[in-house]
Amino acid sequence: MLSWVQAAEWVEIRGNFPKGSAEKWIPYIENAEHVIALRVEGESMTAPMGKSYPSGCIIFVDTKRRSPVSGERVVAVEFGKPYATFKVYRKEEDRCWLEARNPDKDAYPSIKEDFRVIGTVVGKWEAE
Repeated sequence: MLSWVQAAEWVEIRGNFPKGSAEKWIPYIENAEHVIALRVEGESMTAPMGKSYPSGCIIFVDTKRRSPVSGERVVAVEFGKPYATFKVYRKEEDRCWLEARNPDKDAYPSIKEDFRVIGTVVGKWEAE
């Protein structure tokens, strides 16, 4: 499991991370050679209905899937920011942006500035 700053600095790594480079190692059932895990922080992806990602849950991100379809959940980094963000990817014609699942748009406005997708979310884990 990486930090959001490590995720923002993500570049394709050949081979495994060196021991001690991750906050925690989490077993993942599927072929996970290019999958990273991140602990969700904040409430921007918490939704009253539908898929919700509360603070503290863990998401699995496939770093090979960097060309998402509109509506998929992604981890991305805005240019000039030192940390990554977790949002819903939206694309309409030639415009693309990121939006939160939380309906409070004043607290969690859409990101329309330049960003790059680090990977697409392929799973979630929550402790009971």
